[in-house]
Amino acid sequence: MPVKRYFLVALLALALLVAGCNTKPSSPAAGTGAKIKVAATIMPLADMVSQIGGNRVQVITLLPPGSSPHTFEITAPQMKDLAGATLLVQVGGGLDEWAGKFAAAAGPGLQIINLGQGLVAPGANPHIWLDPVLVRDQLAPKVAGALVALDPEHKDYFETNLKKWQQQLTALDREIQAGLAPFAGYTFIEFHPAWFYFARRYHLQELASVEEKPGQEPSAAELANIVQTARSKGKPPVFIEPQFNPQAARTLAAEYGGRVLTLDPLGGGPGAPTTYIDLMRRNLETMIEAFR
Repeated sequence: MPVKRYFLVALLALALLVAGCNTKPSSPAAGTGAKIKVAATIMPLADMVSQIGGNRVQVITLLPPGSSPHTFEITAPQMKDLAGATLLVQVGGGLDEWAGKFAAAAGPGLQIINLGQGLVAPGANPHIWLDPVLVRDQLAPKVAGALVALDPEHKDYFETNLKKWQQQLTALDREIQAGLAPFAGYTFIEFHPAWFYFARRYHLQELASVEEKPGQEPSAAELANIVQTARSKGKPPVFIEPQFNPQAARTLAAEYGGRVLTLDPLGGGPGAPTTYIDLMRRNLETMIEAFR
């Protein structure tokens, strides 16, 4: 090959290489088949994103099975694995503040939905996802709006999925209403104050919490007060949770002869439901069994 021609070919190859290096990556939602990578702090939120986003999203749950969002700390390897996420869905209200470390590491391109904003006052109870009506009317539309903003070409797809899931949540709400109607006003003791919104929706009463703050075990005097109150209320059931050590709750129940059953606010663990609706149905079955 003549030297001049060889030089022109090499120059062209170099120009193409430089052009390729300077090409900006497309947005996660752009292009055929591209998906939005979403990180959700807990399984119920991850399922919400999956139900609405369908095949347009890739969803990762940050909280490992069996962990509590109140005490969890995200690790460096997890943050590395989650590189490239464009949306973070969290509850807020002090429940999953650890997600802020991931948000800081992800950089300014990460969009964040705080589902509790406007629903949970600072320091108030953050367990809003345990009320299916709040999920249907408040939380799910926020998720759908965020997905539409990231991928407006599939607005109709997201909104259709939202409506379908809202219909399923309406059916779930009616199922819970019917199942718990005979037990209106019944009391229970919970491990920690997770079931406030659920109890308010379905006319149950939280009598006491074994741990008012997660990880803070009750004193002997506090346990004695709960036992005395429980005896006056006809031996209400004690609901433990798979994410916490149940010993204090079992000790409490044994003092007054109360039944101990498991309610799971998070799911996703071994043998546990992996969708929000299945999780709430299992919790309904547990409550009906407890109150009979």
